[in-house]
Amino acid sequence: MKNRTSFLRDSFFLEIHDNIAIPLIYSFEVENALVSIASTDSYFIKFARSNLKISDTLESSLLELFSLFDEKNNSVDSVLGNLSFQIMVIDERENKIKYITCDMPNIQIVNIENRLIELEGNARVFDMIKKQEILYITYPLSQISKILLSTNRISQVPFSRDFNNIFSKKDLISQLDEIGEDIIDLSNDLSFLLCNANIGKDIELNRVYKIDAKISNIENIERELESLLESYFDNATLNAKTILTINELLLNAYEHGVLRIDGKKKQELMEEGLYDDHLLRVEQGNVGVIEVCITFYKSGILKVSIDDFGDGFDLETLKLPAKSEYRGRGISMSYNIVNSLFFQNNGSRAIFFVNYSNTNDMEDISLNISGEELVKSLKVLYVEDDKIIRDIFTTLIKNRIKILYSAKDGNEGLNKFQKYHPDVVITDVNMPYMNGIELCRAIKKISPQTPVIFTTAYHNHGLIYDSLEVGVDKFLAKPIDILKLKNALFQVSKKLHIKAKKESNKRYEYNIYSLREKTLSSMAEEKLASKKQKLIIRDEKELIENLKIESFYRPVEILGGDSYGVCKLDENFSLFYLIDAMGSGIVASTTAVLSSSFINRSIDISKKRDGFVLERLVKDYMEFIDNYMLEDEILSFTFFLLDSSKNEISYINYGNFPPLLDDFSGEIFELKGSNSPFRKGDSSALILRRRVDSRSYRVLLSTSGVAQSENFGYRDLLKSFHKHSDFPKLLEDIKSNLSVYRKLQNDMTMIYISKES
Repeated sequence: MKNRTSFLRDSFFLEIHDNIAIPLIYSFEVENALVSIASTDSYFIKFARSNLKISDTLESSLLELFSLFDEKNNSVDSVLGNLSFQIMVIDERENKIKYITCDMPNIQIVNIENRLIELEGNARVFDMIKKQEILYITYPLSQISKILLSTNRISQVPFSRDFNNIFSKKDLISQLDEIGEDIIDLSNDLSFLLCNANIGKDIELNRVYKIDAKISNIENIERELESLLESYFDNATLNAKTILTINELLLNAYEHGVLRIDGKKKQELMEEGLYDDHLLRVEQGNVGVIEVCITFYKSGILKVSIDDFGDGFDLETLKLPAKSEYRGRGISMSYNIVNSLFFQNNGSRAIFFVNYSNTNDMEDISLNISGEELVKSLKVLYVEDDKIIRDIFTTLIKNRIKILYSAKDGNEGLNKFQKYHPDVVITDVNMPYMNGIELCRAIKKISPQTPVIFTTAYHNHGLIYDSLEVGVDKFLAKPIDILKLKNALFQVSKKLHIKAKKESNKRYEYNIYSLREKTLSSMAEEKLASKKQKLIIRDEKELIENLKIESFYRPVEILGGDSYGVCKLDENFSLFYLIDAMGSGIVASTTAVLSSSFINRSIDISKKRDGFVLERLVKDYMEFIDNYMLEDEILSFTFFLLDSSKNEISYINYGNFPPLLDDFSGEIFELKGSNSPFRKGDSSALILRRRVDSRSYRVLLSTSGVAQSENFGYRDLLKSFHKHSDFPKLLEDIKSNLSVYRKLQNDMTMIYISKES
């Protein structure tokens, strides 16, 4: 199966871009669906292309592919476990897209309300094989305006509102060029798939022409279509580019479908000067049909298709730059001036797209300024060799703009441009010394962003070729109509204003993007650190058979300053500890991680050697953590050793709330210690002991963050503990009274221990 770069349907238009030797995005058609597979693994792309067989359903086909890939490589963990890919299915029959990704950028879509949405989805191939199911994210195709799928960081680029004006891969690459390599490396395997949905036909115009070989027939068709388009467009430049492309494609259709000559034959005829003679010879016998279809879509896209029903030609020659003045200049230029142009049916059908949605309202940016004010702010250079026309123009325009500079020829115009730096240049074409083409070329070399408007008749094809090559922005037909002139100046001033605002927005977005990148990177690192921190927490409550133990741990940030441990020492002894480091974030979490690591390691060593001794653990821990404490840092901790066979408790508490003991005698006991929060240099370690006379009891250990609020303090916690004899109800009461779960201000950790006779 050959991987095409474009797919056209009535409902969507899809293009693929790869700038590397091995495609990283592969698309193929299956009945009413278009399947696209992207991967950073070129081997997987090759394998999928060769081995994907369509069976009952696409889902079963993909499962078969993954299983076969696994068998081929004999290692799910090393190959499939690390495989990165995206699979997108545009299913026209079900009117939806299906999407799945594994360790690659999310798919981006613009919906019909012009909202940019990321479809997140992540799955592991190993899990899909194991469960024998493919879990897709789905989205209604009828609600989609654009789809962007990429193999690199394009999906993280802040396109903002510019994305709404991206139609073709050429538009997207242009946007990436503008954004610059400080955001994305364009040389790093740039591969993407861009799909535009054609949402609703607004107007469709079909014309079928059965003509003989008279060249006048083509000229008549050109005039008819030109008049037709002028009735829909008031933007002269867009109109000129569209008409130019239509005329070139009509001429191409005429030569191939009526005259039956290809590019090579035309080249020979032109070089020998026999082209016109050939036309005369074939005029009497050749007849052909040319069909033109012009479609305006509600999404702001113009599609033009031209069929000639001929035998076709070598498509690749048209994509190459023109080798001579005789062949290919117009087609080659057409590739550059429309959003997208391609051929089907071996060249007998040409299709191109133009985005006309922003011709009158170029950007969805509030101008906050009237049209007259915009035009009034312009500095204009007008170049015209005819003094009468120059004086008339001056009279018409001088009071409508800020400053008008005038010049009588191209040389004087260039000198004044370099001296005064006007916002816009309006110039005639045919002038002595330096014509308009040469002047425009010189101006664009100095200042590519300065708009240049030509005052001439734009139906001259040769002039349009030259003008577009040097970068002319607009055309005004002579004699100049004052309303069209005002509209052209408004459009230019609006474009300049919007560009300045976009550059300001782009700088702002870049700063936000850079901050987002740093934040995302920091968050990713913090999440990994948080996972590491939770791995260090030892919670062996499932191993302690004669006690019911429940815990609650909730840091206020990803990295918390709290930690805890539930440790089984032997059949009778269990150790519980709480760590509450000052503050939150990295400093507090470092202290908490160091504490848990040391305590857990010390317990393991003591169990292997001469047994556990609480006094020795506390003393060693205080000496250890003192080495890593800052001068002004404080630390709270609780160690609680319970002998369940004798119901004896040994504990030490530095700064945390006192352990609460309920022996069901009707009184709650606060197991207070005499130690304030631990500071660098502290060395006293007073361990207290108590015997519980009842066979049934319960204990609550908590860090100070549980009840450090104006609305909920330690006394409130004591009341809640007295009121509720089971932990879930106690926790629910804390949340409802304090709303602490929703408005968490401090790390919270609790251990709830209960024993029943």
